[in-house]
Amino acid sequence: RVFEGPTQSITAVAFSADGKQVASGGTDKEIRIWTAADGKLVRTLKGSSQAVQMLAFSPRGEYLASGDAGLELKLWDLAKGEALKTWLHEEPISTVAFVLSPKKAGEPLLFVGGMADKGAVYSIPEAKRIEDLGARSVQPGARTADTVLGSTEGIEKWRPGTRDKASLIRTGTHVPWVAWASGSKEVLSRSPVENDII
Repeated sequence: RVFEGPTQSITAVAFSADGKQVASGGTDKEIRIWTAADGKLVRTLKGSSQAVQMLAFSPRGEYLASGDAGLELKLWDLAKGEALKTWLHEEPISTVAFVLSPKKAGEPLLFVGGMADKGAVYSIPEAKRIEDLGARSVQPGARTADTVLGSTEGIEKWRPGTRDKASLIRTGTHVPWVAWASGSKEVLSRSPVENDII
């Protein structure tokens, strides 16, 4: 299916957890929300300072997080079509992803990864920084409470508030991208040197 509308380069895309919506962002500094089934444009979100490079839907689909080519993060209320919070990360953003709080059932937290491994976890919707993480990439598990982190050290499992150093797999190079394989039993990682399935 072709989603028509953007006239400049698309630099970020994300699906909602239920697969019903698609978000796209690009060099025009705008975010567009589409229905996946028919490609209909639902809403356009404006206000980003630079090209949008990272997007993530919250698990229930009420929020969208975005990171731009600079240091700016935004938390969007999709029902209202407006930015709830805007703040700056301390280094260029490599990843934005929602994870579930282990303390409050169903409450989302926002992970932000940094290009030099200065990651952080923020409460939602307050955008309050609650945990620092030396990580660049993150991938929540679909069938597990564990989240996998990628950093300059390697790959490891993590839950908000608990870092399982015993699970660390040293790769010998930094890991800018990680993902759970089907079933959340294996991890796919990418590095500048090699691709590994672990």
